[in-house]
Amino acid sequence: MRRRRGSAIGSASSQRDILSRRNDLRPGPGVCRRPAVVRLDLAGIALVLIGIALLVLGRIPGLMGEKRLDIAHRLPRAPWASYVVGLAFAIGWTPCMGPILAAILLRAGSNGTAAQGALLLGFYSVGLGLPFLVAAGLSGVLTRLLARVRGAYAALNAVAAVFLIAMGVLIFSNRLTFFNDYFPVVSVTTPWDSHFDRANPTPAPHGTVQVGKPAPGFTLTDLSGHTISLAALKGHPVLISFWATWCVPCRDELPLIRDEYLAHRQQGLSVVAIDYGDESSDTIRAYWTAMKLQPDPVLDPDGQAARAYGVSVTLSTGLPVSVLVAKNGSVSSYEPYPLTQAFLDPALAKVLS
Repeated sequence: MRRRRGSAIGSASSQRDILSRRNDLRPGPGVCRRPAVVRLDLAGIALVLIGIALLVLGRIPGLMGEKRLDIAHRLPRAPWASYVVGLAFAIGWTPCMGPILAAILLRAGSNGTAAQGALLLGFYSVGLGLPFLVAAGLSGVLTRLLARVRGAYAALNAVAAVFLIAMGVLIFSNRLTFFNDYFPVVSVTTPWDSHFDRANPTPAPHGTVQVGKPAPGFTLTDLSGHTISLAALKGHPVLISFWATWCVPCRDELPLIRDEYLAHRQQGLSVVAIDYGDESSDTIRAYWTAMKLQPDPVLDPDGQAARAYGVSVTLSTGLPVSVLVAKNGSVSSYEPYPLTQAFLDPALAKVLS
């Protein structure tokens, strides 16, 4: 039985990774900088400036204030009034909750039935609501506690300012993934995942990629400049892996794929590890060398192969995504989550036979 682990879009780590995704090559003369790079640079500068202002001034005039529109107490005690207040609260919290809720919805939508998705969303709602209920019940205790630590506000403000400056520097220098080297991948496997795996052994089809149907063709170039064509690999079993340097679960999966490739290449197994997105060759080469991976990664600068295989970190699959192609060119399996040894052994035996 196969255990799932969180994909890059399904964890807090992956939210940081997606934010940090950028091409770190500085442009040469006459080359326009990518809008995404400029936006991240501006975000880094803004965080540094806010942090410095907090550190020097202690507060930012015009921003660290409170504006109230007290109308809730004027509303009648009726269900519709509660709905209006809740709606206003939800609108205010959307920027905070939106990214995490999107990941939960994607995870819920990938399950086989509406009941399974509703169960996941139910646990999410309970986890979100319980702290508010506890805070409401202990409001008096919390108020007294806050009054006791009021004298430490200046120190806490300085710590927060230093943290903002550090985050701004990391974002500006494209080093936000620095933390990935020191924090392990957090497994989000639960007993419910095992139950869902048994109920849904085969992933749902993704666009034109369906098990038993011909795999979409592509012609790409690897890091050494060699042309890689799926059509030229017909007659060989092929493991296609979509990954990225900022994808945390990929750090566990890629060494596993390397080991399987080295063990089965004499039997004809080919591996096509396609970098997702427009990362620089220097970034990819440094990552591949540090991880001691094989074979050479394949570049997909315009995202053509990713689109053909329905791979998207924002709309559907997340990363990593792996596709096993049989010798006759048909899709043997489509896996939009990290591979495990328990899955790969029988799956490869099937396509190698």
